[in-house]
Amino acid sequence: MKAADPRLLFTGPSPFGWHRYETFMRCPAAYAFDLQAKAQNVRNDAPALIQGTLVHLGLAHHYARKQTPDTDLYPPLEAIRAHAEAERAAGGDAAAWTEAEAAACRALAGYAAHYAAERLRVEAVETVYALDLGDGAQLTMRIDLVVRDSAGKVYLMDHKTTGRMTSLHPVQYGASGQFLAYATLGRLKWGAEFGGLILNMIEIQDKTVRFDRPPLRVGPGRLAAFVSSVRDVARRMAALSAVPAQDWPRAPTEHTCWTRYGACAHLERCGATLPSGA
Repeated sequence: MKAADPRLLFTGPSPFGWHRYETFMRCPAAYAFDLQAKAQNVRNDAPALIQGTLVHLGLAHHYARKQTPDTDLYPPLEAIRAHAEAERAAGGDAAAWTEAEAAACRALAGYAAHYAAERLRVEAVETVYALDLGDGAQLTMRIDLVVRDSAGKVYLMDHKTTGRMTSLHPVQYGASGQFLAYATLGRLKWGAEFGGLILNMIEIQDKTVRFDRPPLRVGPGRLAAFVSSVRDVARRMAALSAVPAQDWPRAPTEHTCWTRYGACAHLERCGATLPSGA
């Protein structure tokens, strides 16, 4: 839900972010069904998703208030509570939002204490940037945090919540188009000042919260091929734009229909929806 309260920052998706391309590449039909679900305002109160939403919001307020101390924005914990209450009032899963609220508040309190001595200068918080990659391929991104260190280097930081941190997280995310887009933007916008990408990892368990900030390195081969890859996907999206959702190609594999996060949100609908003329 987009924040109606002017004291709350909006931390949701950018207008045409990497998630759209990623979903289409995974399964064009899932992309089409996603667009319909958004148009119908279908809620998604998955616990991991709403916990991540609240932590992102709290961190956004934490850093926005560092950047502008006299802001009217809520303090981080108040922002989390206000947003959770608004979602409950809007018909959200009350138990899920209440549990996520408590976990997010605990995580933010621990985070503020853990990084109390950090001296990074905040350059931008939850700011949307756009790339025109040519051939009609537009890509936007809402970057969680842009900071500058004492040497003048600019880093793009992305907040990630998880139930268990592992050494594989930087490897997994380094292969994602989200961060290839960030790296492309960083080089184009900041040039020699661009220092790289950082994962701001927050592990939330029942009784403990842990933090880590591993650097994220993208493969040079993937980065060099990124623009042409996105252009290819954009062309295929455009070719299907007038086709009914039920007729978009489907990708029926166990890795597509059932991911590490569980079933595709459209698993049942896809299985029951017939193509036109069938």
